[in-house]
Amino acid sequence: MYDASAVAERDRLSQAQLERRLARALKRCPDLDVQCVDGYDSAAEYLAAHPDSAQVVVLGADNPESAGLQTVLAGSGCAVLTCDRRHRL
Repeated sequence: MYDASAVAERDRLSQAQLERRLARALKRCPDLDVQCVDGYDSAAEYLAAHPDSAQVVVLGADNPESAGLQTVLAGSGCAVLTCDRRHRL
């Protein structure tokens, strides 16, 4: 069963959480250029379509798509920072 309103609410909450986290990071590092990209199913899909668009990708240590993403990142020349959730940036 698909509940469009529940999906929209989940997306809204996820976006709000991301914006709060980015706001904290940008306070500490105001020169940091951060762009959020929506419309892709995964980081691997986005980077495959735009291999030169990112300089650094930050991933959680338990990232479920790491195998496919590793392949895409190898071709992009992008640096990867892997973080354990307990030791946040």
